[in-house]
Amino acid sequence: MNFLKGNAIYKVPDGKLLRLSLELSGDKISAIQIRGDFFMHPEEGVEKIEQALIGVAVDKDITKAVDKAVAENSIEMFGLDSKAVFEAVKMAAGNAK
Repeated sequence: MNFLKGNAIYKVPDGKLLRLSLELSGDKISAIQIRGDFFMHPEEGVEKIEQALIGVAVDKDITKAVDKAVAENSIEMFGLDSKAVFEAVKMAAGNAK
């Protein structure tokens, strides 16, 4: 199976800068890295969100998967929200090669 890799830099409206890299297997996320100048508490929350997005289709339940990971792990996000992650995923998937 072919893996496509994509990157995005997304400025969250009234928020921070989000840098996202992903690998796609078909239309599903097989690997993802979320970085930027946002804040998260606890800090390992970003890894929990990344894990929650593995296997999720890029055009489907991104916001739902992020919101679920945030709720289940008591994560607080500052300068970032699940909609911003979805927008960055769409951008990265759109330029995946």
